Amino acid sequence: RLHVEALVPSFDRLVVERELQRVKETLALVIKYGSLPFIGLSDINNILQKVVKDGICQPNELLEVASHAYCCDELVKFIKSAEGNYEEIDDLIHSLSYSLALSKEIERCITVNGEVADNASTKLKSLRKQLQGCEADLHNAVDRYIKTHSSHLSDSISTQRNDRFVVLVKSTDRNMIKGFIHGESASGQTVYMEPESLLHLNNQRLSLNNQISDEIMKILFDLSQMVKKQADAYRANLITLAILDSYNAKALWAKYHDATVAKIDEQLLINKARHPLIDPKQVVANTYQIIPPITTLLITGPNTGGKPVSLKTIGLFVLMTYCGMPISCEEAIIPMFDEVFVDMGDNQSIVESLSTFSAHLKKLAYICDKASSKSLILLDELGGGTDPLEGECLAIAVLDYLRQLDAMIVATTHYNRLKTYGKKHPDILLASVQFDVERLRPTYKYIEGLIGQSNALDIADKFGLNSQIINNARKLKDAERTQEDIL
Repeated sequence: RLHVEALVPSFDRLVVERELQRVKETLALVIKYGSLPFIGLSDINNILQKVVKDGICQPNELLEVASHAYCCDELVKFIKSAEGNYEEIDDLIHSLSYSLALSKEIERCITVNGEVADNASTKLKSLRKQLQGCEADLHNAVDRYIKTHSSHLSDSISTQRNDRFVVLVKSTDRNMIKGFIHGESASGQTVYMEPESLLHLNNQRLSLNNQISDEIMKILFDLSQMVKKQADAYRANLITLAILDSYNAKALWAKYHDATVAKIDEQLLINKARHPLIDPKQVVANTYQIIPPITTLLITGPNTGGKPVSLKTIGLFVLMTYCGMPISCEEAIIPMFDEVFVDMGDNQSIVESLSTFSAHLKKLAYICDKASSKSLILLDELGGGTDPLEGECLAIAVLDYLRQLDAMIVATTHYNRLKTYGKKHPDILLASVQFDVERLRPTYKYIEGLIGQSNALDIADKFGLNSQIINNARKLKDAERTQEDIL
């Protein structure tokens, strides 16, 4: 998860193609065999740091280390048995270094419940056997004492205080019995007393428990030192396993979303693209292509027509590809850009005294200064936010400049002059996003080669604006068109 969350796009073609090939191979494996086997895998970095400093691992931590090797081994077996060519993934899996002998030694010494087994050492087995005998003698001695001194006891049971067996003596009889008091009840009517006759056995039991604890610590230390010898290899494994797990996650996502892995080439083609954040039941699949000699895609239509969705889908799919991620479409060819520049949304800022228009200008200035022939430039409502006539002129001038750079451009507009401008240039592909005037909502259907209409007056009519105003606006619009034709 941390590896995936840290992903950033790479603009190095070799890196991107390697990542895409690895994901493609993993996707083929996932489709054919299901998820890669990561059973028992956990992050043992903290455990490895502990052993490197000669720290002592707890039993459960050692079991995690044992599981690490078994997980690595399952991955090796998985790739060996897989039919087909998975060269990149095979190289990663076979780079794993692990010790099954260490895992078996850990499991010999540690039970599945996380306890040190009797057979972990000969000494431990002997000490625990002695302890069992000692505790049996102690229980017998306690039972005898209770029977012979029942008149002085408040209860016929024994308990433990300070890890020593004691009996419950009446507070009034405390001076009638020789022994050591280890406390009294909350009521003060009972004292917890260790009779002299139990002293030797309690001491013996305590001594055996201390010896057992020392032996367990020795066993855990020895096992921790064995883990220390593998620490560097297992640390490297964790990096490799995180990478493999991220490919597995991408592949599972691709399988679930019916996604594909893009190819890297000079043209841009995304066939039946579906934005991954839109409900699959509602998303509209569209095909986008920019094939030489086309270098600029100009998407037209009304302000509420859904043009930014197309813009975002193209930009998102390019960056996802550069992160080595599958994209939700049927087929994709993505060019290798040196940078992706975006001017989208309302970037007002009270702090920086930026209006919508000045915020766009700030971004446009940066883009025009930094972009190259290898750049992808995404511009939403180019020239918007100011006087329409000046905005149109500025938009055309910006497009002229960026086209001279030979950059790949995807821009949206509802300006008529930009539509006319696009018709004149063979390197510009005009397209539109359909709008349902009856229902007053975008269909998000992208139509290549068709110029979109703003539909502002139809939309205003549907929203109930006074019909006299609408009719007058239509007359003014027709008069403006006639004037343009004369000019």
